[in-house]
Amino acid sequence: MEMYWDIIIELETELSKIEAVSNNTIDQVEYAIGHCKIALEKLRKLILVKGFPDRKSEILFFKEIKPAAYGRLLYYQLVFDIESKRRNADVMLTKRYLQNCLYKINEFMEKRHLKVQYYRCGYKHLDEQYFLRSNAEIPWS
Repeated sequence: MEMYWDIIIELETELSKIEAVSNNTIDQVEYAIGHCKIALEKLRKLILVKGFPDRKSEILFFKEIKPAAYGRLLYYQLVFDIESKRRNADVMLTKRYLQNCLYKINEFMEKRHLKVQYYRCGYKHLDEQYFLRSNAEIPWS
C-alpha cells in the first residue's frame, strides 16, 4: 500500500507549488486538475498491475487513498467552474453569485449526508459493502 500512498504524497507536493505556477486562479486550478488526473491515472495503472493483496487493502484504497486524489480533483474542478463563470462585476453581484454557488454546494452535501456522515465519523461496520468492487449494489440510503 506504500506505493499508493507515495503517489498521494507526490500529488500533495505538486499541489503545494500551485501558487508558484501563476497569480491567475484559473491557471493555478488547471495545473492542479492536471496533476490530480495524473495521480489518479497512476493509481489506476498500479492497481491493474499490482491489484490488492487482501480485502482490507482494497477497502483502505477506496476509502482513504483514492478519495485523497479524487476529492482534490472534484474540489479544483468546482473552483474552475465557479471562477470561469464568475463575471467581473460589482461587489454585490459577485457576492450574490458566490452565495448561490455556496447554496448549491450545501444542497449537494445535504443530499449525500448519510455518505458524508459515515465517512466523517470513521464508521467501519459497512466498509465491505461500500468499498469493495465485488459489491454491485451500494446501499447508501
